[in-house]
Amino acid sequence: ALTEKVVEVLPQLKCPYTIEPYQIQGLDYIHIFPVVQWLVREAVRAKEQYGNSIRNHAIYQFAQRFRFSKVIVKAKCPPQRIYKRKGDVKSPDLRTDIRCTLLEYGWRDVCDIPVQESIKWCGDTKGDENMKIDQLLMQLSQTQIQPTNQRLSSKTLAQIIDVSDFDADGLKKEIGFVQRYQRSTSVVEKELMELKEEDRLLDDSLKILQERKEAQLQEMDEINERIAEFEQLVNNSGVETVERLKHLLVEHDEIYKREMDFKANCRNELRELDVVLQRLKTVGPTEGEDGSDSVRNASLEADQHLINVRLELADLNRQIAAQQRMLDNVPAQIEISQYQRRIIELYNQMASKHRETKQFYILHNTLVDIKTFMKKEVDMLNNIDDIQDLTSKQSYKDSFVENLQKILKGVDAALDKISTKQNELQAKRDKLYEEYQYLLEKERLYYKTVDDFKNVSSQSFITTMACYENEELRRKMEG
Repeated sequence: ALTEKVVEVLPQLKCPYTIEPYQIQGLDYIHIFPVVQWLVREAVRAKEQYGNSIRNHAIYQFAQRFRFSKVIVKAKCPPQRIYKRKGDVKSPDLRTDIRCTLLEYGWRDVCDIPVQESIKWCGDTKGDENMKIDQLLMQLSQTQIQPTNQRLSSKTLAQIIDVSDFDADGLKKEIGFVQRYQRSTSVVEKELMELKEEDRLLDDSLKILQERKEAQLQEMDEINERIAEFEQLVNNSGVETVERLKHLLVEHDEIYKREMDFKANCRNELRELDVVLQRLKTVGPTEGEDGSDSVRNASLEADQHLINVRLELADLNRQIAAQQRMLDNVPAQIEISQYQRRIIELYNQMASKHRETKQFYILHNTLVDIKTFMKKEVDMLNNIDDIQDLTSKQSYKDSFVENLQKILKGVDAALDKISTKQNELQAKRDKLYEEYQYLLEKERLYYKTVDDFKNVSSQSFITTMACYENEELRRKMEG
C-alpha cells in the first residue's frame, strides 16, 4: 500500500521519472536511484526557497519595527545645499575638492571641529582660514538660501559627515578587508568547483557500477543458458562418446609407453653392437680368414637388424603422428573458452541493441499517446470555445455529458488494458524467476555430477593401468 501511494504522489510532484510498485518492492536500483536523486534535489531546493522567504519576511518585519540611529538622524537632519559651483571651476587637488563640496552645504567652521587635527590641510590661524574660505566662496554661486530653521550648522554637519573616513589608515583597513573577502570568496569558489567535480565523478562511477551490474546480470543469464545447452549436449551425446574418448586416451598412453621402451631397447642393442665393433677392431689381422668371415657375417646381420629396427621405429613414429593429429583435431579447452567468450560478447551486443531498440519503441509509443491525448484536449477546448454560446441549452449539456462519459469509458478501458498488461508482465516475471531457480538447481546438480565423473574417471584410469601392468607381467612370465 505504501509503494502504491508513493507511485501515486510522484506525478503530483511533477517527477520526470516513472516507477512502478513492483520495482520498489524488488529493489530495482536502476529505476529507483533517479527518483530518489530527484526527490533529494527537490527537497534541497524547496528548503532553500523556504529559507529565503523566511529570511526576507524577517528582514521586512525588522525594518518595519526597528531603525538604526544613524538612519534616523539622517532622516531628521538631511543636508541642505546653499552654494553651487560654477561650470568652469576646477579643484587643483582632492583636498580642495572636498573642502569646496563641504562649503556648498554651509560647513565653514572647520577649525572648531574636534577632528581638525586629522585634517592636514587645515590652516594655522583663523584669519588665514577665513581668507581661504572667502576665496573659495567667490568661486561658488549662491543658490536660494534655505530658511534659518532648516539650515545645518557646521558642527551638526561635521557630526553627520565623518571626515575620518578619508583617513589613509581607514582606507587601508577597508582595502585589506576587501582583499581578504576576495581571497575567501575565491577559496570558497574553488572548494565549490572541487565539490562539483567530485559530485560529477561520483555520478560517473555510479553509472559505471550500474553498467557493470547489468553486464554481470546478462553474463549470469548467459551462463545459465550455457549450462542448459551443455546438459542438453551431454544428454544427446550419451555415455558412448565419453567411453570412446577414455579408450582413445588409454591407447595413446599405451603407445607412448611402448615407444619409449622400444627406443630404450634399441639404444641398449646399439651400445652392445658398438662394443662388439670396438672389440673386433682391436683384434689383429693375424686371426685368419675364418675369423674375418665370421666378423663380416656378424656385421651384416647387425646392419640388417639395425635397418629392421629403424623401419619399425619409423612405423611407430607414423602411428604416433597419426594419433597426435587425431588428438589435435579435437579443440582444446582454451580454444573452446575463447570461442565461447566471443559468442557471449556478440550475444551481449545483440541483447543491448535489442533492449535499446525496445526502449525507443516504448518511448515512441508513449509520445504518440501523449500527442493523441493532447490533441484531444486541444480539440475539446476549441469545441468548448467555439460553442460557448450553446452552453445555455439543455440538449447541448446532455450531449456534452454523454461525450464526457464516452471519454471516461475510453480512459477506463485504456486503464484496464494497462492493468492487464501489468498483471501479465508480473506473471511472466514470476515464471522467469521460477525457471531461474530451477536452472540454479540444475547447475548445482551439474557440478556435483562433474565431480563424481572426475572421481570415477580417475579410479577407472588407475584400474586400467593396474590391469595393463598385470598383463605385461603375465606376458613376461609366460615368455
